[in-house]
Amino acid sequence: MAQNAVVPIVKKRNFFQRLWDNRVFLLMVAPGALFLIIFFYIPVLANVVAFQNFQYSDQGFIYSVMHSPWVGFQNFAFFFKSADFWIVLRNTVGYNLTFLLLNFFFAIFFGVVMSQMRNQRLLKVYQTSMLFPYFLSWAILGVYDI
Repeated sequence: MAQNAVVPIVKKRNFFQRLWDNRVFLLMVAPGALFLIIFFYIPVLANVVAFQNFQYSDQGFIYSVMHSPWVGFQNFAFFFKSADFWIVLRNTVGYNLTFLLLNFFFAIFFGVVMSQMRNQRLLKVYQTSMLFPYFLSWAILGVYDI
């Protein structure tokens, strides 16, 4: 009996048919993908300026990038050999260490203080007031001049 069973042949769908089948999901992904492309991937292409003797032209940024002479690592060698390199490095490392240590200290301090609070309503008000700015869109606040 099993020998006479007919196995249905499943036709393999090509790439464009699968795209059409999933068009709703692709439309949901499109805004996020466009945002990533416009604000993350396209600016990376401008990093080539670090390897050029960049001279801005009146014909625009793209023209300037295309027609500036290529210098390779000379800009980096110039910066690393300058006296300002050590000042910039010290300031960068110093600021980052300071911010890391202060943020670490204050996070632990406020965590301990809040864990010792007895008034639960006041605790929730403090938690909300500290976390609320992370949930606000600063662009929307800027539009309304808040």
